[in-house]
Amino acid sequence: MNTKLQAMMALICAVGIQLRSPAAATNQPPSQPSAAPKDIMEFLNGDILRGTFLSYDSKNGVRWQHASIKQVLSVKPQGLARIRLQRPHPSKPGKTSAYVKFINGDELAGDLISLDEEKMTLETWYAGTLSIPRSALASIVFGVGKFGVIYEGPTSADGWVTKSSANAAVFARNIQIINGVVVAGGQQQPSDKPTGWQFKDDAFYCIGNGTLGRDVKLPPLVNIEFDIAWRGVPNFAVHFYTDSLDANWGNNAYVLQFSYRNAYLRRQSPNTGGNNLGSVELPDFAQRAKARISIRCNREQKSIALLVDDVLLKQWIDTGNLGGQGTGLLFWQQSQSALRISNIRITEWDGRLDSDSSATALKEDLMTLANKDKVTGKLKAFRDDKVVFATAFATLQVPVERVSRVFFAVSSPEPPPIDPAEISLFFADRGKVTLNIERWDEQQIVGKSSRLGAVKLIPAAFSSLQFNLGKKKLDTDVMDSSNLPVELWVE
Repeated sequence: MNTKLQAMMALICAVGIQLRSPAAATNQPPSQPSAAPKDIMEFLNGDILRGTFLSYDSKNGVRWQHASIKQVLSVKPQGLARIRLQRPHPSKPGKTSAYVKFINGDELAGDLISLDEEKMTLETWYAGTLSIPRSALASIVFGVGKFGVIYEGPTSADGWVTKSSANAAVFARNIQIINGVVVAGGQQQPSDKPTGWQFKDDAFYCIGNGTLGRDVKLPPLVNIEFDIAWRGVPNFAVHFYTDSLDANWGNNAYVLQFSYRNAYLRRQSPNTGGNNLGSVELPDFAQRAKARISIRCNREQKSIALLVDDVLLKQWIDTGNLGGQGTGLLFWQQSQSALRISNIRITEWDGRLDSDSSATALKEDLMTLANKDKVTGKLKAFRDDKVVFATAFATLQVPVERVSRVFFAVSSPEPPPIDPAEISLFFADRGKVTLNIERWDEQQIVGKSSRLGAVKLIPAAFSSLQFNLGKKKLDTDVMDSSNLPVELWVE
């Protein structure tokens, strides 16, 4: 038995996978997996298994096909964290006029048909007509189109340009004092781990100095999102609208520089050098090891916004000449510690920065208009393409094209309790829905929730499933710490 097969069998024993005869499981032959399956199953203990997701039901769990195992695997959902589906997604038919956000964090896209004081009617291409209790709603974004996905991955190193420093090295057991006195200095030593950027398990890893770039054809309005994890002191930069995929200085680009305490934005070019546009504090970055970063750009307004874990930290306005003359994206690891970048998602953006946090303490509904004016009161209805909104002075009937967003008053800012039986389904483009799933097969997903009732959904609409919502996955985001530098910092 070779090493890979031994490891696979150890995984099967560790996470409670059963080998099942396909006929015994369904009385029918299993669906044939594609020649090169790319679905990924992640477990709470950090293990990963590749293969093909076949189906799910609440009694038997996940049915999974692996290319090296004849039998279909039956996987208990109690040990699962997430399943990522690498499938083609059809273009969305029908009309998308609104994004509806729920108080539990779910978000659905669709055509808003009507709304009164009891319920909302939303027409969708993936679940038909939905009747939603008004009490479950947190906000509505009006006048949206279909945000195109420009890039999502990585699923391979193809198309990416990497460059490592010629003298990159790893400092073994390095001790560093920041803003203090160096009490011990590590020795520069060779490492058995490759330095620079390496692709593995749908992520890029880097030890030591190096750049990772790709021409992703960034549009004028864009949302750049990615997960980043680190060991040691974070010190990395993100270049966007860059005209060079391997140069970390002297290129035309906007640059966000991240440290353990702050993020700095600068505009740089080969003619004028770097122009600092300001900074923002990064809360608790020194005590953390990972984050979800979102960079949202509006070139027409010369604005750049930074969000960390869905919280808006700062929006910059460039009052100088417009920078960044390219369409590329580049990551620059600047320290000798370890870095991991994954779940990169680049989409078109509508330029809105309404923050959900502004609505958490609202005692009345809040309507934001397209001209940025805000009105408080109560949303009475939506009908005939008009928003009926009652204020203390009058009842307004506002054409929907003049309304940007409505936040609903909430009785409690605390999210509702988590149902351990529910599974979150993430859409391929934007949003998610959380359900008790009865079954999922090639034709449909059958489930129910207190917010939507009984529903049937089209599987092709979704890109991933998240299980065990109240449990944390073991953090194996970077690498084996025994082969990494150790850095100590004192403020």
